[in-house]
Amino acid sequence: MMTKHSLLRLISVFALLLVISDAFAIELRHRFTFTGSGGETGSGSFTWDDTVVADGNPLPLGNLISGTLTITGGATPGGSQTFLLADWTNVIFTNTPNFAGDLNIAGNNGTATLTTLIPYTALASDGGAWTTTLTFTPGTTTVANPIAVPLLDLPGLILIVLVIALAGFWQLKRQQPAN
Repeated sequence: MMTKHSLLRLISVFALLLVISDAFAIELRHRFTFTGSGGETGSGSFTWDDTVVADGNPLPLGNLISGTLTITGGATPGGSQTFLLADWTNVIFTNTPNFAGDLNIAGNNGTATLTTLIPYTALASDGGAWTTTLTFTPGTTTVANPIAVPLLDLPGLILIVLVIALAGFWQLKRQQPAN
């Protein structure tokens, strides 16, 4: 047997789903530091959506929204090397949000290469004279810059309320017995 749903009920459910979609999405940013065996230092960060990867789980490369790390000092080619998310080829981020299992990045920016080693360490080199072992240190995880959550603005909310009210009046009028 089919259940008949009133138009008002269907519009109300649709409006509720439209208004609350993505309202609980939070982007988190983890900042970390590292030191190199040749006197290099550096820091970096990456951002992910915590509704996609739950706390306590590994964070795969495909779920990162943004990321960067910069190596400076020591014999770093050019004095500084930056690896953006597009340069990263693999990450081992275990486990969100504090990365107490491992924090490791592999990548190639065209000049230098990062290769993951044992937990928290990576080999950085330029294929020539520069080779160093980087030791990553997890830092802090914070809420990333607030982003625009796709919710309705005031005119949109007013329009939905008017549509719901009109649908309700129409439904009430339709249910009244004819005189």
